[in-house]
Amino acid sequence: MRDRQQEIVRTGYLGIATNVVVATFKAIVGVVAGSMAIVLDAVNNLADALSSVITIIGVKLAGRPADDKHPFGYGRIEYFAAVIIATIILIAGGTSLVESVKGILEPTEQEYTVVGLSIIAASIVVKYGLGLYTKRKGKQLSSDALISSGTESMFDSVVSLATIISAGILLATGYSIDCWLAAIISCIIIKTGIEMLMSPINELLGMRTDPELTSSIKSKVREIEGVRGVYDVVLHDYGPEQKVGALHVEVDDTMSAIQLHHLTRMIQKTMRREFGIFFTVGFYAHHQEGTEASLEEAKVRRYVTSLDGVLGMHGFYVNHAEKLLSFDIVYSFKVKQPISLRQGVAEWLQNDYASYDITIGLDRNYSE
Repeated sequence: MRDRQQEIVRTGYLGIATNVVVATFKAIVGVVAGSMAIVLDAVNNLADALSSVITIIGVKLAGRPADDKHPFGYGRIEYFAAVIIATIILIAGGTSLVESVKGILEPTEQEYTVVGLSIIAASIVVKYGLGLYTKRKGKQLSSDALISSGTESMFDSVVSLATIISAGILLATGYSIDCWLAAIISCIIIKTGIEMLMSPINELLGMRTDPELTSSIKSKVREIEGVRGVYDVVLHDYGPEQKVGALHVEVDDTMSAIQLHHLTRMIQKTMRREFGIFFTVGFYAHHQEGTEASLEEAKVRRYVTSLDGVLGMHGFYVNHAEKLLSFDIVYSFKVKQPISLRQGVAEWLQNDYASYDITIGLDRNYSE
């Protein structure tokens, strides 16, 4: 975790230095040429530098150790940092759009030089290279802030290319599209800001677990001796690379408490080694083939899984001595009235279990 923080900080410092240098040269060229598009492009580079500053501060705060008030640590601060970065970009885009419209209504004379255009051309190469590097680092380090910063940097190089095209049109035809181009750039910046804002917000709200990750987790757990099935995989995200989870496994109903204890430790050890995630493990009993309980389970399963919107059933438990019956139904999000689904199943069960205490759990499809 410490190495990850240091890598993000180093990448952030590189982004700050590069963007400040590029912004300075662009601002000088923009003022000399009287080009609103180039000046706004320089401002956008400064916003990128500020984004790197916020990324560094965010990752340092997120690296604070857990305490009594925050037992899961401060990892989610990184998501708040990404929200702030996206908000800054939105403000910058909105401000530049206003200035662009003013320039369209009150145009000014522009003048480009070979030196100025050469500086912009050089910045295209620099910004694209920085963006490519930052985005790759962001993916390696699971950092939304770095990924957003890298994407924005690569996008800036395209914007600068558009500025050179605008200058070429002016020099060739005498017709200026500078402010119009600046307005288009502003709109694209706003769009990018909105997209960048949604990613950390979705993380904070809680997104569906990656189906590939869930599938890999289930496959690894099934490989462990004694496991017959894996269900109810749920992951909670407390920041990049800071996840905890829970799952249920189905085991033979003849296993002893010490065997279940051993199996729990094996599952937790495997999950930490393979995925770096701590899991809480629960158990469902698998009824031996041919027993009364297994036949009852098969009958209930056939009916429940035939219902529209039902994805599966597990955790079947029946105790005739105490007249208890329970199981869980996994339903898709297209089921708008899950309570009605449960009531319908409960009514169907009354034929065979009229005097039983019936408990039917409703499991959402969290990951697949």
